[in-house]
Amino acid sequence: MTEKTAQQKQIEQRLQNSLKGRRAKERRFVWFGRSAIAVAKADGRVDPEEVSLLHELAMALDLPKAYSNGIFAEESIALSK
Repeated sequence: MTEKTAQQKQIEQRLQNSLKGRRAKERRFVWFGRSAIAVAKADGRVDPEEVSLLHELAMALDLPKAYSNGIFAEESIALSK
């Protein structure tokens, strides 16, 4: 098994921190959202189409807009209006 990169460790730590003290349903939402963002960022950039899909995912998960925008801001993703 290969050793984790610094970026992978940072992503994992942010995910763990965002899950502390949350209910199971909220943890699933956070996990799916942050995982989707990590996938979108895998090539080093997030295309406008990916941003749109991330916002659609947030709506499908019934994340409050303020909450999803908070996650997007932390991950440097364009915010929805």
